[in-house]
Amino acid sequence: MERPDGTRDETASAALAELGDSDNNHLLCLGTADPAVSVTFPAGHLVDPDRDLNPDTQVAVTTVARP
Repeated sequence: MERPDGTRDETASAALAELGDSDNNHLLCLGTADPAVSVTFPAGHLVDPDRDLNPDTQVAVTTVARP
């Protein structure tokens, strides 16, 4: 997360949702209005439509939606 003063901090998700629509997308819910700059998720927690467990994953957030 990037705070208004420019510092960065880590936070855990408030919730992780799966709509059950077989699209391999999940909704990450954060308990802060501060924008995310990257997302890291450990292996073995999510399952894709083929029933494969997710690998360790880290992605940069390139577009930030501001309220």
